[in-house]
Amino acid sequence: GLAAKLLQSRLEDHFGFEILGSFVLHAPRDVLDAQMPEVFRVLFDRMQMRPTPKFARLLALFIASLLARHGAVYFEQLMERIQPGMTAMVLEQIVMPVVSKVTGNLERKACAVGLSNAIQDSSALLNHNNGVLWAMCVLQCLSLLHLEADRDEEAVAMVAAEQNASVDELRNAAVEESGIGSKFVQLASCVNPPEDPCGSVSDARSFFKAAIKSIVDTRAQEARMLLQTNLPPQAFSKLQEYF
Repeated sequence: GLAAKLLQSRLEDHFGFEILGSFVLHAPRDVLDAQMPEVFRVLFDRMQMRPTPKFARLLALFIASLLARHGAVYFEQLMERIQPGMTAMVLEQIVMPVVSKVTGNLERKACAVGLSNAIQDSSALLNHNNGVLWAMCVLQCLSLLHLEADRDEEAVAMVAAEQNASVDELRNAAVEESGIGSKFVQLASCVNPPEDPCGSVSDARSFFKAAIKSIVDTRAQEARMLLQTNLPPQAFSKLQEYF
């Protein structure tokens, strides 16, 4: 479909993610169940064949938004339908390395809520590599809530150049096809406002606190040991404010 074609383009893949984002927010669950395996096949193929910093960041945001909207249990069931063990693989190799580079308050909130859902409800996180992945998820969530975006300046410049080039190409093509003269001024910056995949969550920090508390209350010694062992001292100290 259109989204799949856009996702193959380095210039226009962000438009493909916008379509997928709306699909995840508004499609009925039975439609999601039928289409999401193919959606992820397209995404993983592109990530494997032609990865870019921009695409990796958008893919991590998309996965986190899916977690935020539909929960960790749904996401885990979906991934395991695609391939056994896929949940931990996707979180470890795709989401964790780049989620801290996601920018925008709404986008970082979605990532924090999505990871909080995974922290609380994903058995794959706690069971993978003796819980180390779960602790890393907690660390990334702390970073999203308390630190500025970890921005790779070279990657940021590349993203800006790609997006600007895409907008310019679309604008020029539209003007050429319409025959409008040079005095015509197009609303090049007129875009759809972003949608919040977790609009029911008003405070991401409170949501994260509830997720951590639920685990610590039920698996106190194990959770504290995992966190103290795998988190930097400064991060563990900050986390204790949530206990």
